[in-house]
Order: sequence, then C-alpha cells, then structure tokens
Amino acid sequence: MITDVENFFARMMSKANIDAQRDYSDGTYEHRFLIKQVNVLNMMVDRVIKARANAGLPAVGSMKINNIIKTRVWNKTYSESNVRRVFKTEFSGIGKSIFVNKKAGGDVEIIYYSGRYAEQRVIKSGKRKGQPQSKTVAAMQKLWYSAISEIKKDLGESFSSPGHPGGRMHGTVGGTGYQATIANQVLAEGGGEGAGYDDAVAIFKKDFLEEWPGENWLADRAVEQIFNPIKKKYKVKDVQDFTSATATRNISVIVEYGDQAHNARMSWADAGGIQREATAQTKAFLKFLNQNPKTLDEVPALKGSDSFRTKAERIVKAKLIEQLLKTKGTRPDFRLKVNKKLLAQAKQAKGKKKNIGGFDLGQAVKAQVVSASKAKKKSVSKRPNGNKRGVSRTGQSPIALRNLLNEMLPQMVASKMTQPALQFRTGRFANSARVENVNIGPRGGIDVDYTYMRNPYETFEPGNKQGSTQRDPRKIIGASIRELAMGILGRQPTTIRRQ
Repeated sequence: MITDVENFFARMMSKANIDAQRDYSDGTYEHRFLIKQVNVLNMMVDRVIKARANAGLPAVGSMKINNIIKTRVWNKTYSESNVRRVFKTEFSGIGKSIFVNKKAGGDVEIIYYSGRYAEQRVIKSGKRKGQPQSKTVAAMQKLWYSAISEIKKDLGESFSSPGHPGGRMHGTVGGTGYQATIANQVLAEGGGEGAGYDDAVAIFKKDFLEEWPGENWLADRAVEQIFNPIKKKYKVKDVQDFTSATATRNISVIVEYGDQAHNARMSWADAGGIQREATAQTKAFLKFLNQNPKTLDEVPALKGSDSFRTKAERIVKAKLIEQLLKTKGTRPDFRLKVNKKLLAQAKQAKGKKKNIGGFDLGQAVKAQVVSASKAKKKSVSKRPNGNKRGVSRTGQSPIALRNLLNEMLPQMVASKMTQPALQFRTGRFANSARVENVNIGPRGGIDVDYTYMRNPYETFEPGNKQGSTQRDPRKIIGASIRELAMGILGRQPTTIRRQ
C-alpha cells in the first residue's frame, strides 16, 4: 500500500508535470506581483551587512540599514513612478496590459494581463549572455542594484554590491487567502492521472483493485484516511474552482517578490512536500490498522517488514538495471537517483540474514519473485462484515505489468539518449515517457500503448519540422519498452504504439 501510494503521488508530482503547469499558468492567467517592504528588508539587510564586512568596513547595526531601506530606498527606488519606469524598459504596452499601482501600506503591485507574466528577453552581456531571462526578474534586478547604490550613498561608502537573490514566491489565488503553489495546481488537475484529483483517486482505486481483487474494504478506507485528508489540507476543491476551464473565468494569481529563504517556508506545499504528506498519511493509516487487529486481521496488499520475496524482487530489479542501463562497462547511469536507490536497497538486502538464512544474489536472481508476470496467491482477509474469501491474482496482470514498465521506463529511455539519437540533458523527455495501456490477448500476445511529452518533442518524428529517423522519439521509447519486456517476461510485445 505504501509503495502504491508513493508511486501514485510521485507520478503526479513529476518534474514534467510541474514544468508544464508552470508554463501554462504563467502564460495563461492574470498575475498580480507584489513588492512588499518587509520582503525587501529580509532580503537586503543581512546581505548588505555581509558585503560591508567583506570590504573591511566598520560594523553598522542592522537597524541603521533597516531605516535607510524604509526611508530613502523605499521612497526613491521602490516608488510607484520609479517601478513603473523600470518595468517600462522591459515590457512594451505598460499602461495597457501591465499596470503599476501603490497599495495601502506602501506595497507596490504590478498587474499583468493574461500571458504577459511569462514574457522573457535575451541577456545581452555577462556570463549568461544569449540565455533567456524573465522580464520580471530583469526589472527586479535593476531595482535591486539601484537600491544598493542608494544605501552606499547614504552611508558614504563603497563596497561590492551583493548579487540579486530574488525571484517569484509562492502566492495566493484570487485573493482568497489560501496558498496555491504550482504543485498544488497539478494536484488539483489530477497530475496526468485523471481529469482532476477525484478522478485520479478513482483511477488509483480501480488499478489497486485490479492488482488486489477483493480488497474493496481496504481501498475504501485508503480513500477516506489517505486521499481525503490530502484533499482537505491542500484545499483541492478551491484550487479546482480556480483552475476549472470556463469561458467567463477571471483568474488572478497573486505572487510575492522574495528569495529562496522565504520560499522555503512554503516547502510543505511544493511537490516534495505533497509526496511527504502522502507517505505520512499512509503510515498513519497503517498504524491505525495495526492498532485494530479485530478490524483487519491480514491484508496482503499492505507492505510490512521485508520478506525474502520482497528482497529478492528488489535485487532482481537492480540486476536488470545493471544489465540493461549500460553506459561504460556494466554500471548504470548514476545521474538518475532511482538507480542509486534500487542498488542501495539490493546491497542492504543482500547483507542481512534473518530466519531464512544467508541471502544469495544468484539465488535471488533465479528466485520466483513477486512480479507482474508471475501468479500470486493471496491469503484470506477478514472484514468487519464477516465476509471472508480467498482470492488469487491473475497469472498476468496488465495493470501490474504497466506499473512495472513505468517504474523503469524513464531510466531506460535516458540510457538510450546518446548521439545520434536525442541526447539526455534535462531529463524532461525521459521522465515524460509513460505506458498508458497494456493489453494481453487470449494467446499471450501483448499490446503496449505509450505516450510522451509531444510538445515539443513530437517535432523530431519523421514528417514533422525537425523530423529524423535517428532522432525519432518513438524509436527510443519503443526500443526501451522491448528491452524491459524481455527482462521482465522473457519475450517482446506484439505491438508497441504511441497514442
């Protein structure tokens, strides 16, 4: 159960999903960008003090720097007129689709109409010359260095200006007061697992029951005690109302200017925070089950202590990766964290001895491990209603095979991204490859349907603008699926199709 839930949220919170949602949000919604005095103080005071110390200047109390920012800097550099002037140098159409206003309390607000927040420009000088940069960040950098100059003038000193640390911060949606990070939006949209969070949870439940037939009670309790608390904590319904597609919606994403230190305070609502919350809720659910033995005597789907079969399965997976992900020699590509994790688990399992005795790697590789291609027998589960029945798993579960393929597909695709094929750079393409459906025919034939991030990589398919038989994404993914299927089942799929 823990593994199933963790994998579900890991897929939802993938980098590809986060990047796609950020691009969509920046390029679609209205944004209100707030420059708050308190955030500027938090970013600037300590950095100025450190820069002065590095220059060997006598110490000055933080209160003095604080007062300079609140008076001279705030009234001159971050005045409404000066902010408007600086933003006008970066954005065309200011006063038409971009507005600068002074809000109550002295905060400055920049309003971007739909899509303008995403605009970029090319850096003209320095180490990053020729690279793209957000126009908003470029404007805030100019304001930052202007503010540092004002501090120097007030102090009558010269020292190296501390670099601009700022960027966009997490904010709220529509001024409703709840936090809505990009990860939160992905969660509400279903993260590619379905058309919205509730639909994604329903698909998880359906897949779980196909792997564990008869475990309806467990699946229902998991929804109640794992998925529903997450839905409540991250206000999924509110975010769904915000992101739901209607012809008349008026969306406004509120973003605050700040640095990474301030940004870290919202880590609970980032992709990693959502995944940690899912694990915590799952463990709390298992604790509840363990404390109520009369309610649930035994559930085969729960993950308990590592058994011999569990350890063997881990080692077999690691062995497959060692054999299939060949870069130089026989070692896997350790740029991918999952390889380190699997191999570490295998090493740990190999080194332990329990009731079964010595754990042998060769024996584990040959063992009849729990896998998608092996029949599994399940023991009887007791339910509160007294309904007891033994269930056995199908000899070949399409869902289980799909999940196992998806677990290893990104690593396999990444290993094949070498010249003259598409080359591995960011990992977005490899992580977007996903098996959608596996069908097993009555005679054992296997049909696999897959997909990947077609924008922008579809352009490399033959017949498209940058089409090439060598750089064809389908060639990489098809070969990866064939090799994985051979390693898992001992035979290749009958057909492999891109959806």
